[in-house]
Amino acid sequence: MWYGIAMSKTEYTLGGRTAIVTGASRGIGQAIALDLAESGFSVLVLGLKAKLLASLVQEIEALGQKAVAMTG
Repeated sequence: MWYGIAMSKTEYTLGGRTAIVTGASRGIGQAIALDLAESGFSVLVLGLKAKLLASLVQEIEALGQKAVAMTG
């Protein structure tokens, strides 16, 4: 919902862009990264857990989007 107006995902697709998501190892950050990838974004995911980020990159790539993980 955006400003009280229900919108389908196709109405706010912004494909061809890149997003940076911090805290993407799990929880809200992971959910946001997946949602952005489903909306057409390439995603740079940042977090502390390398194995979890590697799994997330595989999920994003399975959606047909580019993804890169960085830890630190």
